[in-house]
Amino acid sequence: KLAGPCGARQGGRLPGRARSAIFSAAPRPDRPTVVRPLPSLLLALSLLAACGGPVPVRPTAQVRDSAGIRVVTSSQPGWPDGQGWMVRETPLADVGGVAGDSALDFMHLSAGVLLPGGGFVVADQGARELRWFDGTGRFVGAAGGRRAPSLLGGLAWVAPVGGDTVAAYDARGLRVVRFAGPGVVADSWQVAPPDTARGVIAFGSFADGALLGIPARLSEDRPPATGAFRPPLGLWRLPRGGVAESLGVAAGDELFQQVGDRFLTVLQLPLGRQTRFAVGRSAFAVGEGTAREFVVRGEDGRVRMIVRHPGPRHALAAADRERQLAVLTAAMRTEPQREQMRALWKLLPLPDSLPAHGELRYDRTGALWAEDPVPPGDRTSRWAVYAADGQWLGWVTLPSGSRLLDATADRVLVAWSDPDGVEHARVHALRR
Repeated sequence: KLAGPCGARQGGRLPGRARSAIFSAAPRPDRPTVVRPLPSLLLALSLLAACGGPVPVRPTAQVRDSAGIRVVTSSQPGWPDGQGWMVRETPLADVGGVAGDSALDFMHLSAGVLLPGGGFVVADQGARELRWFDGTGRFVGAAGGRRAPSLLGGLAWVAPVGGDTVAAYDARGLRVVRFAGPGVVADSWQVAPPDTARGVIAFGSFADGALLGIPARLSEDRPPATGAFRPPLGLWRLPRGGVAESLGVAAGDELFQQVGDRFLTVLQLPLGRQTRFAVGRSAFAVGEGTAREFVVRGEDGRVRMIVRHPGPRHALAAADRERQLAVLTAAMRTEPQREQMRALWKLLPLPDSLPAHGELRYDRTGALWAEDPVPPGDRTSRWAVYAADGQWLGWVTLPSGSRLLDATADRVLVAWSDPDGVEHARVHALRR
């Protein structure tokens, strides 16, 4: 009797060990209903998960204090085997893929926000535009666009402010614009970069509207010789109407430099380690790609917590490197450019494994999501999830070809690409 209503709410599918305890939501006339008993505690946990309650978490992390810094190390997931958060494969809303349609043809979805009433906003960086949709995927309105470069000339991201209000950052104009609705500007302000920076790359905003940013241009202080290196990145808190505040330094993306007699070439090392950031309401996380290790800092830059999740990095085969070269050359317009890339490729100190993690995201509950990197051509989308206290909970798999943009307690917003690279914005139900 418990299984029937709960299974209905789960779309007829019971999660985890609940499926091994309850075989049928309704008796069949051709055979009797069979229920194998489980220990009372496990049965209670399974029924709780089946009825939509929170997934139980086992205390599997080791926690210690190091000079006032919380260090959390997880070797096992906190979710019991067969349980955990689940993203529904069929989307609640699916928009995009209509060529020539000003609302449904995306150039590059860089960010997105889920709204409380069920709708969502996405940032199309290629079109320099924000687009609003309701919970069914119906287009509601837009702001910006290539014909209005002064509004969102370098649209980098969009972030929730409260209610239906969202903030967008114009990297080209160094300006934050807050929208109270589709195209309705609530207010805006200029960002004052540090004296040493000509521009700012911002990764998100804290609860008070201050931005986390880094200088937009690479420092002139580089190694003198040819080879790979990681430049230091100055981290800055950029308050509204205030002076930029230093939050420390992090390692930058892995770059390759070629020094010639009359030229200097600097490019991001293909398949190299990359530094990623996630910005929460009062803290931010930094991952430098060398290990599944994330440093959580407060708004003042002080380290609050170190989250560690040991594990091997994904090995790269020769075929993976060849596929990456094919992707790079396909994006170049002329054959001389492609030939130059092939010649440079032979000089690159390509890594033998992928970075330890990809993108980072904080969801609205304070959980940290870290993308699991995959080889070129692999469309798998898997994310490690860490609780607010730093414990590794387990893995969440998104539909193949998806990039996570935002997550609430019961929904995820993703940018999904088909095998031809055509982008959609999709909302999926999330069962926690």
